[in-house]
Parts: sequence; structure tokens; C-alpha cells
Amino acid sequence: MMEKYLQKIKDGCAKRGVNDFEIYLKRTCGVSLTVKDKTLDASENEMSLGFGLRVRMNDEGHFPCLGFSFGRAFDENSIGLVIDQAVAGGRVVTPNADTGWPPRGWPEGKSDYSPIQNYDPDLGRISSEEKKKMALTLECEAMAFDAKIRRVRHATYHESIDEVCLFNSSGLDVSHQKSGLSLSLMPVAESGGASERFYDFVSTPIWHKLDPVSLARSTAKMAVDLLGGRRIPNYRGPVILHPAVAVALLEVFIIDNGVFRSIG
Repeated sequence: MMEKYLQKIKDGCAKRGVNDFEIYLKRTCGVSLTVKDKTLDASENEMSLGFGLRVRMNDEGHFPCLGFSFGRAFDENSIGLVIDQAVAGGRVVTPNADTGWPPRGWPEGKSDYSPIQNYDPDLGRISSEEKKKMALTLECEAMAFDAKIRRVRHATYHESIDEVCLFNSSGLDVSHQKSGLSLSLMPVAESGGASERFYDFVSTPIWHKLDPVSLARSTAKMAVDLLGGRRIPNYRGPVILHPAVAVALLEVFIIDNGVFRSIG
């Protein structure tokens, strides 16, 4: 199916006399299943498809210029508009002697590039019921962990499969698939009029590496452990932080305050 869309873009380039180009094509398919009170509460399916196009303009006596554009529609007129926009952009940017495409065969034979095993070919054989069972197990195991766990606000199974194609006029024609699976939940613990909740998730590209029981129990334990918290007097000195608290502080001080940007 991806070849059909790729051919449409190549035909559009040929029709407009664009002979030096590179196409990036990506399709994503996904499903999300959320369980609440032992029943399927929400089921969502997603599909997105889009492409990016780079064209190289070669004027006599000048270095080549690159133009870029992108789109998500694959009818002839829409593809043509993307190509025209890329060509127009290439005519106004600064020429660059270092522009070029990866050659045919890249990255094969390059020691710097190793195969990435981030796709589960067996995922297509997993039934919808088995995926739903993953989410049900999350909720049931969390509820069974401790009597203080009164409800689970959500227990979700999510998957996505990405397919990427890269083609250029130098002869490069490669593709890659990757899968992404995740489990997430938020149990709520209650005791003595107090209520605490905790959210956590796990992710992996491989189905058999998902472990809903371990995630449910560890997340439920955190929700229970948060009960009984109280204020302490002002204090100046060393403190010991739970890993989850340390991560939250790092997020505030490093990410939100732009420390990464200042030291980058």
C-alpha cells in the first residue's frame, strides 16, 4: 500500500520536471483500549499518513539549493501543490555546496549503523480480546492489591505501528517498521477520609514483554504508600527523596526552567 502513495509522488515530480528529490513517507496505525469497572469504557482507533518532500535546485554556475514542503493528502492536485511549494522554496534559499542525498545502499555496510529491533512481527496475530484482557488485568490486579484501593480511574492498553519509507533520486529506497506498546493506569487509595492517587506506565515494542501484573501492583503500592502524608516543620538540612519525587523535582528544575537549553 505504501508503494502506491510513493508512486503518486514520484509521478507528480516527473510531471513537473523535478528530477532531483527525496521523499519521506510515514504511516501510523494505532488502537487504545480503556477499561473501567471491569468493562470496556473507551476504544479508539487512529490512522495517519503523510509525506515530506525535498527537492534540489541546480542553477548553472551556482551551488544547489534545497526546497522543502510536506502534505497529508494524496490526490493529484494536493501532491502537485506540495511539489510546487518545495520548488518555490528552493528558488529563494541560500545555495549550499554541501547539499546531497544518501546514496543507494545507505546505510548498509556502515559500522555506525546497527539494525534496530523495535518491531514485533507477531503483533498482527494478537486478538482484540487479548489486548482488552491486558487492560482488564491491570484494573483487577490493582484492586486486589490492597483493600485501600477503592477504584481505578483508568487502565489503558495502547499500541501503534509506524511504517516509514525513504526514497530519493540517487537510488536510495529503504523502509522500516516499528511498534510501540504501552500500559498505563491510575489507582486511587482511600483511608480515614484521605484519598491519594498515583499514575504510572510501561512501554515496549514487544508484546510478550508487557507485564500488567507487575505494573498494577507497583502502582497500587505507590498510591497506598502516599496515604498518611502530613506537613512537617520548616527544616534546613539533608533530605532523602523517593525516586518518584526526585524525578518530579528534576522535571521542574531542569526541563521547565530550561536548564537543558542553558547547558546545551
